Amino acid sequence: FKQKTAYEIMPSLVGSEMCIRDSSWTDGHPRESTRKGGTVKAMVPAGLAHHDMHQSVTFNNMGPQIPMYNGLLYFNPDEYGVFTPGADLAKGWTLSGDGLSYDFDLQTGVRFHDGSAFDADDVVATMDKILNPKEGVLSMRKIAFDSVDSVTKVDPLTVRFNLNREDGILPKSIAIGFNVMVSKDTLEELDYDLRPAFDAPGTGPFKYMNHKQKEIWNLEKNPDYFKNGLPYLDRLKIFHGTGAAAAAALLSGQVDYSAWLNKGDGDKIVAGDFPGYKSMTWGVYNNCLLYTSDAADDTPCV
Repeated sequence: FKQKTAYEIMPSLVGSEMCIRDSSWTDGHPRESTRKGGTVKAMVPAGLAHHDMHQSVTFNNMGPQIPMYNGLLYFNPDEYGVFTPGADLAKGWTLSGDGLSYDFDLQTGVRFHDGSAFDADDVVATMDKILNPKEGVLSMRKIAFDSVDSVTKVDPLTVRFNLNREDGILPKSIAIGFNVMVSKDTLEELDYDLRPAFDAPGTGPFKYMNHKQKEIWNLEKNPDYFKNGLPYLDRLKIFHGTGAAAAAALLSGQVDYSAWLNKGDGDKIVAGDFPGYKSMTWGVYNNCLLYTSDAADDTPCV
């Protein structure tokens, strides 16, 4: 699959050493041919302490949950090393002449996994949760929106971010991968606290099937995904494990790629001790996939 496809199935691969078992990857780059269907099995770190992306600061949530959701914007992974916000649930934005408001135009025809329609009300409710968390509910990225006084509905497919000062980096703050959009109905049902909601419906390329805490998450293709032709895969199996366990799962064929290998295991794969396996260094700035080929830990991203 192509690199962008890797983003669509797992947009949050992070780690100083990530190894993949796939002959379609050569010299650190995926081939141009695209294969559709099938299942990818991944291994990511420890199980989730809770299920609220807005209250989380760890990759533990990103790994299993991010394929189920979308944000208004996301960091375009085609721009290697350049954190460029791209269209996701918002297809574009307009900055007012005085620099004190952004209008975001929303995608049409988007539905949550429960069949309900996505619109401006869901954005307003989600952003209110982030900007004005209820007592006992954390908002780990509220500080990223300190320029935002409120988010209001202009019409069913337009929202406005009203600012207290000019903020040229607001699109980048919005594109932070944890800022996923959730339906207003779901938020009201759960009293704006998603910690217990492992299956809160999103709009993302994969839908929740089932999971076993701290062992595995099973996700299936969303046939109604609003991005035409995506996702390429039918299913994701996301296991939990690090270090020696991650290396053993990869080398035994239990998974197709693993993050957070021990340095020694990673070094052996880099050295070519295990033919058919590839080691890469990956980095993530909130939801942006960066790529370096066979890089040591001190090699800058390119």
